[in-house]
Amino acid sequence: MREFCHSAWLRLRLRTAPAKLFAHLYHLPFYGGLLRGWAASLPVSPPARVAEAGCGPGALARHLAEAGFRVTGCDISPAMIAMAQSRHGGGVPPPGSLGFRHCPDGDLADGSEGYDAVIAASVINATKDPAALLRAMCRAAKPGGLLALLYPLPSMTQDAAAQYCRRHRLTPGEAAALKLWAGKAPKMATARISALIGEINTEAPEGTPLRIEKADETLLDGMVASCLLRKRDQGTGFADRPLASAALRSP
Repeated sequence: MREFCHSAWLRLRLRTAPAKLFAHLYHLPFYGGLLRGWAASLPVSPPARVAEAGCGPGALARHLAEAGFRVTGCDISPAMIAMAQSRHGGGVPPPGSLGFRHCPDGDLADGSEGYDAVIAASVINATKDPAALLRAMCRAAKPGGLLALLYPLPSMTQDAAAQYCRRHRLTPGEAAALKLWAGKAPKMATARISALIGEINTEAPEGTPLRIEKADETLLDGMVASCLLRKRDQGTGFADRPLASAALRSP
């Protein structure tokens, strides 16, 4: 009964107040721990410049800034950015810094020399145009910079989620959230990421702007994957290509 009540509340939040829903999810141990552990595993160190695509209400961006990174959170949703600024817009200890940008056209580049890393958690699987998101992330990264993706795999089924809940003894609130994620979120196979990179590299006259550096499909007992990409040292091959308006969506 408790899990049913949590599920009903989460579904209501998803329909009426998604920014509040994602702020709540981050504080659940299984989800917040997944994001923080993934971020800690990335091969980039403070005070590197990091952009988070689809930052939502900003909790992960804040965590990275407090760890010493110089972070910019980007989202196409004004409600997400408003909540991020309200909850996390205060100062962080140096050398870290934190800012948030509303990016209605999905363009992540800020006119600087580029970010050391551009990350996206549970975004590539949900966007209408994943190739456009990858182009936007590549454009925003500096030469040699890192692109990091976190996404649910097709193996994240309702049965797999239920087994995970029992195996790890999740609380009713966590179990309801994980099962909602398994039931509602679009899934993506790592092979699809590889195919997208192949398409992008083929269209780039300067050569191959992106390569897969590492893929890990073991997160959350094999239901979630991490894929690390590296941008070539010079050029992107599509700097003037227009971005799709739906390139960047909140998770």
